[in-house]
Amino acid sequence: MGEFESAVAEIARYHEPTAESYRRVAESLQTTLNRADFDTWSGCVVAIAASGWHGYEPAELYLSLSEMLLARAGVDRLLRSGQFGVHLSGHSQEPAAIYFSELERLLKADRVDRVDLLEDGAGKIRDRFPYASSLLTEFLRAGFERASRDDLENWARVMERVILERDVLLGFLDASRSTALSWHFIETLYRDNASAAIAVVGSAGALQGLVDDPAFEALALRFARTEESIEAWLVALEQSCVELAPPEREILWRLQELLPVPSMACSLISVIDQLPLDEPDVVIGWLRQADSLIDGDPERAQGYLALESSGSLETLARLRGQVNLADIQRVLQLITEAITGGRLAVEALPVEVDGFRHLPMTDGLAVRLPSSMTQYPDRATNFQLFKVSLLHQLGYYEFGTFAFGTGAQAVFRRHFGQYDDPVLARTLFQILEDARVDWALARRYRGVGVWLQKFKSDAGKALHTDSSCLRDRYLAGLLLLSLDEQPGGDLVSLPGFTELTAAIDALRSPEATIEQTLAALAVCYRVVSDGSEIQLIAADEDSNPSGDAFSTEILFRGVLEPDRVRINQMLMDLDEQEIEFSDESSDMLDLSGDVDPDNMRVEQLRRDDVQNAIGTLIADGPVEGEPSAATDDELDVFRGLLEQESTTRQHLAFEYDEWDCVIEDYRRRWCTLFETKDLDEDREFVDVVERDLKAVSTRVRRQLAHLRPELLRKVKGVDDGEDLDLERTIEAVVDRRSGQSPGDRIYVQRLRQDRDVAALFLLDMSASTDDRIVVEGEEQGGDQNGEENGKEHLQKRIIDIEKEAALLMATSLETLGDTYSICGFSGYGREQVDFHVCKDFRERLTEQAKARIGGIRPCRSTRMGPAIRHASMRLSQTEARTKALIIISDGYPQDHDYGKDRNSREYGIRDTTMALTEARRLGVMPFCLTVDPSGHDYLREMCPDQQYMVIQQIDQLPDALSKVYRSLTA
Repeated sequence: MGEFESAVAEIARYHEPTAESYRRVAESLQTTLNRADFDTWSGCVVAIAASGWHGYEPAELYLSLSEMLLARAGVDRLLRSGQFGVHLSGHSQEPAAIYFSELERLLKADRVDRVDLLEDGAGKIRDRFPYASSLLTEFLRAGFERASRDDLENWARVMERVILERDVLLGFLDASRSTALSWHFIETLYRDNASAAIAVVGSAGALQGLVDDPAFEALALRFARTEESIEAWLVALEQSCVELAPPEREILWRLQELLPVPSMACSLISVIDQLPLDEPDVVIGWLRQADSLIDGDPERAQGYLALESSGSLETLARLRGQVNLADIQRVLQLITEAITGGRLAVEALPVEVDGFRHLPMTDGLAVRLPSSMTQYPDRATNFQLFKVSLLHQLGYYEFGTFAFGTGAQAVFRRHFGQYDDPVLARTLFQILEDARVDWALARRYRGVGVWLQKFKSDAGKALHTDSSCLRDRYLAGLLLLSLDEQPGGDLVSLPGFTELTAAIDALRSPEATIEQTLAALAVCYRVVSDGSEIQLIAADEDSNPSGDAFSTEILFRGVLEPDRVRINQMLMDLDEQEIEFSDESSDMLDLSGDVDPDNMRVEQLRRDDVQNAIGTLIADGPVEGEPSAATDDELDVFRGLLEQESTTRQHLAFEYDEWDCVIEDYRRRWCTLFETKDLDEDREFVDVVERDLKAVSTRVRRQLAHLRPELLRKVKGVDDGEDLDLERTIEAVVDRRSGQSPGDRIYVQRLRQDRDVAALFLLDMSASTDDRIVVEGEEQGGDQNGEENGKEHLQKRIIDIEKEAALLMATSLETLGDTYSICGFSGYGREQVDFHVCKDFRERLTEQAKARIGGIRPCRSTRMGPAIRHASMRLSQTEARTKALIIISDGYPQDHDYGKDRNSREYGIRDTTMALTEARRLGVMPFCLTVDPSGHDYLREMCPDQQYMVIQQIDQLPDALSKVYRSLTA
């Protein structure tokens, strides 16, 4: 048997069809190859077929391409490929099969010259990992994929660099399937920074659409040459930038080109959704302002780029046209006082939660506006939007919105309750009353008429009127009429729409009052209800499947809550009445016989209490007319509204800046503080204090009794005085001329009767106040347990001493008559600072208030800055001439994120120092009391010497507190 037949027989042992393929191809090649080359080729086929399980498969593939390989690439390539196949099949048939099948594809594409690079790389992998046939297969599959493109050489060089690290090699092979990666870029990046190249390749799948951008490649190369890792930057891009539209992405690259290191780029990317990328000049101008910080102060630059510093936010706001309420609050306050003639405050609305936008509103105590306006691109228009929003809220007072039914409580709620659908009635009422107030404003203040009309027009254009719900279409048409916009024909054709138009047009008259609004409400309610009933079935068939309610809210109009305003106005009236008490005058009505002042609650007042007691004792002058009688039903409704009002105000959120001493700037709106009255009550603690500390209570009360009234107060209706009481004098003249005996009490005296003081006691409720210390109890009249001083030694918690001092001060201040509040603070992290109001300024020291003080518990950390800022804000809103803030703590300011280093005191101390400085700027006198023996170490940095005290023996706190109070308010 010849060599040819021997080869056929050998191959047939493994697979007869392959032997037949060999016979056919061999007969063709024998005429072309010389004997030596033919023998080499034949030996390769036999070796591949005999290499192992299914070795015939790669042998069959080699046979199928041999003739084409010889014709297109020559005998050398034919033999080299066969020999390389033998080496591959020695590991497994799979890599050899991949090699031959992909080689055929390259032949057809005339790119077989590139196979040398793949064979070199595969050979190195075979030598490095002799048993990793799957790794070899993946390399060949990825390599042949790259060979059909133009970057095989760069890819091969990269593979050669990572070939020694199997995990890295696998990651690169996975990334090779991406058509986006430029391997020239990866190879260059790997030469500069191997870890950066590995990170980019690992992120390639998630960064589809970015990695093929030349701007990305340029930034990655530049950032890789810094000392920082680029991994966080790649993660930031993946999380925030993959979905950006091409124009926004281009701006992002331009911004990052101005930054030197990837960490700064991460800070920028973290706020990309807060930057106006559609205004490139604004964003680039904002970033240019950070040039000096970027070069000289990386920490400050990070805060600026992350929109955490005050300077950064102010710069962006200035460039965008944003107007902050804090910047114009004084101007708006003056406008408010000029129009209302009173002290109606202008305040910011609570923090937005879950994207919910709070609208302008008033509650009878203040007008509350958004913290900023950004609806328009220029500051002038945003400022005018603020002004129009304020004037609209003030218009409710000026044009008599709350004047309806002044003799009864909760009249609006009772009025709306007459309708079958009170919610619809209230909605219609707001649209109608807003329209009346706007038209009255335009007549009264012609200077803002143009702006008012602009905002009305813009609101009308933005209003969606194509709702499939018939009731919503009625509301949309009515809202358009209120905005001076002409409704479309589909709305005008609604049944009864002519009546709606006539009803609202009647409110344009200068003589229109709240009564006309309620009359128009009756007409509109009937039309909307009847029209909806007529086509109710048709409307339901086309109802909006989303179920979204139609919104009638207009930004500059805000919301109207007349019941809340009426409640607060009544409370203010009760609180501001000047009641004269005299022990010597038997003619003076004694209110204490009717109402216990220690337990009096507004919601528990009977009708006769108000009419016969407070109504008789108004010191400003005689009562004009009899108070309107309120029915028991009305009082029940009023009590219910009071409870509802109390519930809705249990938790209010406020945002405060925080001073960062590292960046030397404020981190704007950095801390979220939650004010709450939702405290547990501990009446047993109060009973123990009142029983066991009577001697201390008497001592504190005696110390405060030395404080004397400091303010002259007018007392009207006296027998003698410096001035005449005009009203009583006129009455006396009228009585004389009518033949009646005139009264003698027609004078006004100025007596030193009042102290104009407001104080807030701020108690530290941090976890460390749970520590117990030894204090001395009452004297026992002899030695107790061997103690020489004859006093009992007790263990008390620091928090208990704080509460005892607060309760004793509260009891004494009730006697003195000063306005005061007792609060506690704690929290955990900048997003959860808790501010507990135990006793408010306007609240009497009821048993419930005492129990809330007793219920104070140690909680978490001591983030003082936001608590001091909030306490200062509350004090600044009082009208007292002297405002004192007394902080009682047991240690230095600290929290887990109070600065980057939790073990460092510097950040917290500097922020607290700045908060105390801000308090003084607001006219608040702060004083820090601490029971920490090492308090001098940090308090001397935070306060002047005369504004803090370190108490060495904590049981002396009540006496020290009363002395501090005397020094601050005397």
